[in-house]
Amino acid sequence: MQLAAAQAFSKWEASCSRLVPEPASVAAAEEPAFALNRSRIECHYFVHGGWFEGDDQLIRDAAAHLAEIPTVLVQGRYDCVCPPVTAYDLHKAYPLSRLVMSATAGHVSADAGNGDAIRRAIAIFGAAPRGTEAAALDAAAAVPTAE
Repeated sequence: MQLAAAQAFSKWEASCSRLVPEPASVAAAEEPAFALNRSRIECHYFVHGGWFEGDDQLIRDAAAHLAEIPTVLVQGRYDCVCPPVTAYDLHKAYPLSRLVMSATAGHVSADAGNGDAIRRAIAIFGAAPRGTEAAALDAAAAVPTAE
């Protein structure tokens, strides 16, 4: 019964993590050792509430501790695992963030829209002299700010 539940959960997650599910990935997610390991780890986090003090901790802590660090938040529009509204709320609380909403992506970085946005952000940060990252983000049309 434990294996059947783990396989069902792992298959469900693999099916909804990408914009277009890949049959090979979904099948691999049902492999017994993988399914049991994934399910145990995620269940452990779920049971402990991700070790967050409350639903607002991530946004509150980001605003308090990361406010001076420029960053790009990449979010798939069709992410069924982490709702896009969470990335938007984080962006609004995080002054030096830029939110890129990938129109052609789900949850995973392997979806083209997410991967492209991540590579653009890395290129911008990589080309910017240390301490000028925020200005580089502001000047870069390749990573627009979502409003």
